[in-house]
Amino acid sequence: MNYEKIIKWLNDHEEQLPITATCGYNDALAIATLVSGAATAIHYLSAEIFKDYSQVADRAWSILPILYAWHFTIHDYLTKEVFNPRLVIASILISIWGSRLTFNFARKGGYYRDGQDYRYLYIKEKIGGVLMAILNLTAIAPFQDILLLLISSPLYIVSKVSNKSVALSTFDWIIVSLHLSFLLIEAVADEQQYAFQTAKHALLEYLQPSQLKDDYKHGFLWHSGLFQYSRHPNFFAEMSMWWVIYLFSVSAIQEATGILHLVNTQITRYIKSVSTGLFLGFLLMSSI
Repeated sequence: MNYEKIIKWLNDHEEQLPITATCGYNDALAIATLVSGAATAIHYLSAEIFKDYSQVADRAWSILPILYAWHFTIHDYLTKEVFNPRLVIASILISIWGSRLTFNFARKGGYYRDGQDYRYLYIKEKIGGVLMAILNLTAIAPFQDILLLLISSPLYIVSKVSNKSVALSTFDWIIVSLHLSFLLIEAVADEQQYAFQTAKHALLEYLQPSQLKDDYKHGFLWHSGLFQYSRHPNFFAEMSMWWVIYLFSVSAIQEATGILHLVNTQITRYIKSVSTGLFLGFLLMSSI
């Protein structure tokens, strides 16, 4: 895709496009909104044609945020002629998240035609085809596509409030660490869930459901792994990662207002005040 040609086309048709006429053709959010609208139309039509309502929430969930993230990053570069390290790192984190989630969804057969989420089939059975089409038009397709744009929009804020010269702060590296921590939690939880479901279906090849024991009898993980602490640890980690992405915009705003410098100074002083003995003690306790 030739990004500069897209910008030129939007510039030539600025008066015909109400969004870009308001925000300006060079506004990254305006372009992303147009893409989101096109995605909504595609998802709605494909869902009605193939009677498959998993197009957005499942199949596009891990892909569109990656596109939006790099769109904001590249658009910022074309505007300022220098890459914003905060945007680049956020886009890399989102790409890692999306790639892993896409793999996890694909190995469960999510991209096959018969891989539709059973919950949509249940809703359609209850309300009928006509009401399902209306629900798809008013809620399923537009709401979820808008949501995917909104969760990526903090990067737009980063772009708007940042100057050409941007240096990553201590707060930014804390954000990166938090995101990677939640990514690890989600990956471990998904792996545990996948292993459990694989084993359960293997057992059902030889046993009746009434013969299953422990968590296999319940049908879901309950007493082992991360699931003994939370019913949905992967969902918790997923939501937490997007709140962490939002913190990049907080960091950018603080930097623009000068607050972050004061915060970083205090954090540095606090870290230096920790004695070597306490630090070694912490390492010793962590290794036990």
